[in-house]
Formats: sequence, C-alpha cells, structure tokens
Amino acid sequence: MTVLTLRLFLGIAAAGAPIVGWRLSRMPVVAVAPPPAPHSEASSDGPASGRDRDLMRYARHATPFRIGHAAPQRRFGEVPQPAGSPPPSPPPKPSLVLTGLVTSPDTAVVVEGVPGHDGPVVIRLGVSVAGVRLHRLTAGGAVLSGFDTTWTLMLREPWK
Repeated sequence: MTVLTLRLFLGIAAAGAPIVGWRLSRMPVVAVAPPPAPHSEASSDGPASGRDRDLMRYARHATPFRIGHAAPQRRFGEVPQPAGSPPPSPPPKPSLVLTGLVTSPDTAVVVEGVPGHDGPVVIRLGVSVAGVRLHRLTAGGAVLSGFDTTWTLMLREPWK
C-alpha cells in the first residue's frame, strides 16, 4: 500500500465519519415504544374500595400544603406545651478555662471544660470543637464563641 493510497483512504474515512454519525443519531438502534399503562383496580369499572374513597375524600377536602406560604406554628416534632407552663430552660453554658496558647506553626489554644470532652482540648483557629470555635488570639488570651456566647479568656497560669 502506497502513501498516496493510505492518504486517500483516510481522507474518505474522515469525510464520511460525520455523515455516518449523523445518520446513526437519527435512527435509534433499538425500537423504542412507550410502556403500557398500568392496570389498577381503582380505575376499573367497579366501585372504589373504602380506603381509596377515604384517600380521595382527604385529597378533596384537606389542604396538605400551607396555602399562605407561612411558617408553621410549631417546629416539626416539637411537643406542644400546656398553657401556663414556662418554656424549658436552655442547657447551661460550659465554664471554659484557657490553659495554653500555641502560636506557631498553627494558631491554637488548649481549653478545659469543653462539653463532651473530659480533659483539655486543642482548638485550632476557625475550627469548631463541640460547638466552641476559636476566633482570634489576644495578648495572653483568646476569643472563643459558641452556644450564643462569646468568651474572652485569659491564661489561667502563665508558663514559667
């Protein structure tokens, strides 16, 4: 096979490939037909069962969605409180104690009293641990936030 014959063959193949591709995209490989309609007992000529009638009555008379697009009166899963009883008190805020500062290579603090942890916990800048987040270090202290509170803590005992 000469170079000229090879170039001629490749040229014809390159010119014909888009035409063949277009034709194949217009003609499905497998015959496609819509699926048959499902046969249900509710659509038969006989009367609907009692459960179906109850569901149709509910759909016709009830409003399953809030039409006013307003928030619900209470949160999902919330148990309604009897009238006159005070709302439950929020959980107590933890008493945090700053026991150490780390400035390099990563900014971090060592804090005791973090909920869910028995001993001291290292909290890095911007990382939240059990809902407590370190925002910045100050001279000899740190600013932490969490539980709708911001703490400005000073070192309990300076390192000697």
